[in-house]
Amino acid sequence: MGISREDANAPAGFGECGGCVSAGRSGGGPALGAVVGDLHRDNGVRLHLGVGVHGWSEDKRGVTVLLDDGEQDHADAAVVGVGTVPRTDWFWHTGVDLTDGVLRGLTTHVAGPDGDPVDGIVAAGDIARWPNPRFDDVPRRVEHWINAIEMGRHAAEALLQGPQAAAPFAPVPRFWPHQHGVRIQSVGMPGLGTEMTILDGEPTMRRTVVGYTRPGPEGIPVLVGAVALDSPRALLSYRDRVGHPLASVPARYRAA
Repeated sequence: MGISREDANAPAGFGECGGCVSAGRSGGGPALGAVVGDLHRDNGVRLHLGVGVHGWSEDKRGVTVLLDDGEQDHADAAVVGVGTVPRTDWFWHTGVDLTDGVLRGLTTHVAGPDGDPVDGIVAAGDIARWPNPRFDDVPRRVEHWINAIEMGRHAAEALLQGPQAAAPFAPVPRFWPHQHGVRIQSVGMPGLGTEMTILDGEPTMRRTVVGYTRPGPEGIPVLVGAVALDSPRALLSYRDRVGHPLASVPARYRAA
């Protein structure tokens, strides 16, 4: 459900076919991954999952991509998505932990060399790595524009309040692409889940809410994320429950 799938979705809107090559398998677990994969195939998208690109060549007709498994795919144009690297070089002289971004504390204040929050310096956006108390104490970066906007607002308030008075930043990360007429919404961090649970609807009907849980205290499943297909209202009832135990868990599937 990343940028490669969104790019592959675009040509279908003009009556053309697209293709997607991904070194990873279809995300979302076996049940949801299969449904989203079929959604793309039903709209003429060629999926090459679990393979890499060995090379490519260009001519007047477009681009021919050679895959690791020996197959070739031809396209009029190709979009390469290789991820991002945080620009922290201007911060190297400070002694701040710059491992995969700028390390900061719960309030968005940058963590100093001793690990304590530094008054007067905050970090926000894709570059910021912090422990979201909604999940655990592991610092992570979240690369979504909604998160960057909300974090920027919180950082501005925290800058004025100071690290002692500022509140922790504990958002529910979320995003939503539209692919082939289906609205796909994600809340929380589904990748942290160890179990997949059908919370509402039926995946094969492409109208469902799928929850991702992991064991919490005393083994009670804790909801860490959810993905919905054309089910915005049903998803709302679970968004604010991310990070909290589920009172009851329907039949579950192992998350891939």
